[in-house]
Amino acid sequence: MKKKRIVVICGTGIATSTVVVKKTEEFFQKIGIQVDISQGRAVEANIMSERADLVLTTTPSIKLDHNVPILNAIPFLTGMGEDDLKEEILKVLVGKE
Repeated sequence: MKKKRIVVICGTGIATSTVVVKKTEEFFQKIGIQVDISQGRAVEANIMSERADLVLTTTPSIKLDHNVPILNAIPFLTGMGEDDLKEEILKVLVGKE
């Protein structure tokens, strides 16, 4: 499987996206899949995600000009629904193979 590209977006590109990046890295390390993760601000989402396979966001109003799947990453912050989010991430990334 080729390395997947994930973009993590929050309002400022600092606080909540950092937590989501850590959780995402831990998840993929645990299952042995290599990913390239970058993080940014909501205003950068469209540009940053042009070559991404997936966008994880804590900002619900993200709209993209291209067809990249967007998943709500709030479960990585709250812990509620985290397993469901992980399943969705795998469906998007591994289901593309």
